[in-house]
Amino acid sequence: MAPKGSQLQRDMKISDAFFEMEISKLNINVSQMFNKINMSLADFTLELSQLKTNVSQLSIKVAMLEKQDVELKKELADLRNKFLVTNREIRSILADLMTEISKLKKGGNYTEPPGAAPGQEWDHVAPYDIQILQVPEEDEDCSSGHGPIKCQCPAQWKRFRQSCYYFSSVRKSGAEAGRSCATNDAYLVVINGAEEQMFIRISAQNTRYWIGLNDTTSEGDWCWADGTDYSSNLKFWRTGEPNNQNDEDCVVMEDTGEWNDEPCHTQQYWICEKSAQPLP
Repeated sequence: MAPKGSQLQRDMKISDAFFEMEISKLNINVSQMFNKINMSLADFTLELSQLKTNVSQLSIKVAMLEKQDVELKKELADLRNKFLVTNREIRSILADLMTEISKLKKGGNYTEPPGAAPGQEWDHVAPYDIQILQVPEEDEDCSSGHGPIKCQCPAQWKRFRQSCYYFSSVRKSGAEAGRSCATNDAYLVVINGAEEQMFIRISAQNTRYWIGLNDTTSEGDWCWADGTDYSSNLKFWRTGEPNNQNDEDCVVMEDTGEWNDEPCHTQQYWICEKSAQPLP
């Protein structure tokens, strides 16, 4: 029988061998785990680097787009300014032409173009669309002395410069038309120059309309609805008018654009005018 001490030593050797084997397995597992962690960390580092590169490239693209946006806005502003300048130049030319025609008519030196029918003497001057006379809403302003202020008109009103115009769709007498304008804080249209005359004439689309001129108080003493001085303004009377042929104390703009005195009781379309309002 082997001594107990020898058996214990053998058991201890076996236990040590088993423990060493387990330690070896554990070391292998830990080493494999660290390898996987290192590989994952390397992958993460690579992905992070790629992400940083993508963000950097995206930032560059955003900066380029912002620069292009600024440049496009500047180009748009330049084009808008050029349009406004050209638009005003065209309107000025039209106004000069209308003024010259008015002077020629007054001086008796006007000759109708070949083939023109009586009363059609302006047709060769302005075969233009109303677009060139009416600046887009966002481009016009209501100057106030404190810089440009954008302005607006009510629905169904047309705007030209700093005024709003309503062209009626029904007929009324001259007095009733004036009252209709007054209920809308307006007055029958007052024509202050050739450009406004041209705008009204084209907008009227060959329809007769009451305008805000009358001599109801005293025959021959013509007055504008808003008190504007009649004598100092341009006038666009048809040849031979006003003639008060049938007690004619009110005025219509004919489909030709010329003015004609008319009995105030007749039923006509009418045009109201009031100031455009600054946008809030």
